[in-house]
Amino acid sequence: MNSGELPAWAFFIIFPVFAAFWCGMSYYLSYESGWMALAKKYRIKHTYSGEKSYLRSGKMGPTYFRSVLTIGVLPEGLYLAIIPPFNIGSPPLLIPWSKLHHIHRRKGWFLDQMVMDADDPKITTIRIDWEFSEKARVWIGYKSNDL
Repeated sequence: MNSGELPAWAFFIIFPVFAAFWCGMSYYLSYESGWMALAKKYRIKHTYSGEKSYLRSGKMGPTYFRSVLTIGVLPEGLYLAIIPPFNIGSPPLLIPWSKLHHIHRRKGWFLDQMVMDADDPKITTIRIDWEFSEKARVWIGYKSNDL
């Protein structure tokens, strides 16, 4: 064995520690963001077959999801999913429009966002790209450009 090489048995320690850390962080972020609480009510077990937009960014509670979200806007509600392997503890959600409140536009320097509170009483706040508001406006019933 060279001085720069790890012994073969080190893999059997490093890999399980890394896997445990990955799973632990995924569950923590799911809990902290409110995703886990929403999943208790709005988890979908079937495959969503409608139009989806992949590798999108958004924010749920204090947690940013950068380029790991799959977002769908359909008559029944807002579809949110996280791509593997980042989805541990975060099953796909379909939140009905009737359970999203205080929907408004948040203007940013580079990007506007659609901001909404999930559930009543509020579990968490969700932010997604403003471009989804065009489709959502039809199902929510808003007429103004500010949603």
